[in-house]
Amino acid sequence: MRLLREHPEMLLFCIIGLGYLVGRIGAFGIKLGATIGVLLCALFFGHLGFELHPLVGTVGFIFFIYSVGYESGPRFFDSFRRDGLRYVQVGLVIAFVAVATALLAGWALGLEPGYVAGVLAGGLTSTPTLAAAQDAVRSGLATIPEGYTPAEVEANIAVGYAVTYIFGLVGLILSLQILPKLLRVDLAKDSKEIERTMQGDRKDQDDELGLGAQGMPSSRVYEATREGAIGKTLRELRFLEATGAVVSQMRRGEEPVEVGPDTPIAKGDHLLVVGYRQSQIKATRLVGREVEDANLEQIPFGTRQVLISDRSVSGQTLHELGITHRFIPGLWVFHGRGWSLPYSSSPP
Repeated sequence: MRLLREHPEMLLFCIIGLGYLVGRIGAFGIKLGATIGVLLCALFFGHLGFELHPLVGTVGFIFFIYSVGYESGPRFFDSFRRDGLRYVQVGLVIAFVAVATALLAGWALGLEPGYVAGVLAGGLTSTPTLAAAQDAVRSGLATIPEGYTPAEVEANIAVGYAVTYIFGLVGLILSLQILPKLLRVDLAKDSKEIERTMQGDRKDQDDELGLGAQGMPSSRVYEATREGAIGKTLRELRFLEATGAVVSQMRRGEEPVEVGPDTPIAKGDHLLVVGYRQSQIKATRLVGREVEDANLEQIPFGTRQVLISDRSVSGQTLHELGITHRFIPGLWVFHGRGWSLPYSSSPP
């Protein structure tokens, strides 16, 4: 205990670590979660008399706001342009109803100053509301009633937030589980129906792009057996242009081969090819037969959506931008060190 009191940084990480462990506790398919776990541990240590510098809370709030902005920023303006009015309407309704309910509860229960703001922030599980209320007290913007100190009011805000946050979050979870039953909504059935609708929309998009029923790209392993491919490099074969797929990994016997546009293909080489169904068919005709290779097949690959935010490239084709000559478009491979392009290609 003395060690934690003398080293607040250790206390902070101790609360976070224990909070994550507590958050894993659950029953009936419901877990407390990391947020509630850390909150409970902080309440416990606060009850024991431990204190942290107020700057810790300020820095934590800054990181919280940064994370929210960083995550939602790329899609914010587009979403706001399409549904902004409805978002504002819903936000105003929630805000006015929540404020009225908190004020009424505070008056009816005779809560001390600060509790109403904490209850409002906790009931909405809104950390920014908590930070705004505490900042108003610290800066002198809020009027402190006689007989109370700013520290007492700020402590009341924190307690009100901590207590109601748990019920606010649990109430939200229970509402999501109970409301569908009350409204007689079969979430599993509706989810499958939405999935079928999305698959139909994706098929229509694929038809417009000339992809037919290719669906998502896949990875397959081929053994180099075609005489026309033996001894030639990927550049000489014009592999990307001829198949629309990419070679992300190669093995020669038990040894891995570094993949690049000038990598020659030897007879018996195993090539891990990533591409759509039609591209895989073309790869078979160009390279050789499909085989099983546990070492290569275990290499994961993924797809990523890219948001175009630079107006200077708007309206240009991939060919005009030179992407098809400089990079493998849209296909990234995990090499153990991180996600990266398998290789760059230039016009032959």
